[in-house]
Amino acid sequence: MTNDFDQNRKLSRQQRRLVAMLRLVGVVDATALVAVLLPTSTMAAVHQAIGLGEFPDDRIVSYLARSTSLLYAMFGVLMFYLSFHVAQFRPVIQFSSSLFALCGIVFLGIDIAEGMPLWWTLSEGPLVICVGCFLVWLCRQCEASDSVDASSY
Repeated sequence: MTNDFDQNRKLSRQQRRLVAMLRLVGVVDATALVAVLLPTSTMAAVHQAIGLGEFPDDRIVSYLARSTSLLYAMFGVLMFYLSFHVAQFRPVIQFSSSLFALCGIVFLGIDIAEGMPLWWTLSEGPLVICVGCFLVWLCRQCEASDSVDASSY
C-alpha cells in the first residue's frame, strides 16, 4: 500500500496545480464555518461595520446567514477532501467547479438586484466565476495530460 507522499510524487504538474487550487478554495470556503458559530450580536456588528446598515432582527435572517455559511463551509471541506483524490474524482471536481462558476453568475445577479455595495458586487460573483472556470480549466488540463500519458504506452 502506498502512502500519501508516494502518491503526491506521482501526480503530474497539472494535477499538482489542481490539488493546490482545490486546497486553497477548500480552506477559504471552510472559514465560513466561523459565521455559523458567531453570536447574532457579532453578526450585527460586522453587518454595520461593512456599511450594510442595521442587521434585521428576524430569526429567518440569522437562520439564512448561518445556513448559507454552513453550505459554503461544506463546499470548502468537500473541495479540500477531493484534492486528495484528483485522479479518481476529476469528473466530480469538474462538475462541482462548473456549478461553482454558475453560482457566481447567480451571485452577481442577486448582488445587483439587492443593491449590494459595489465592492461586494465586484468581489463576490466575478471571483466565484473566475475560480470555478479556472478549476474547470485545470481539470481539462489534467484530462489532456492523462490522454497524452496514456497514448505513450
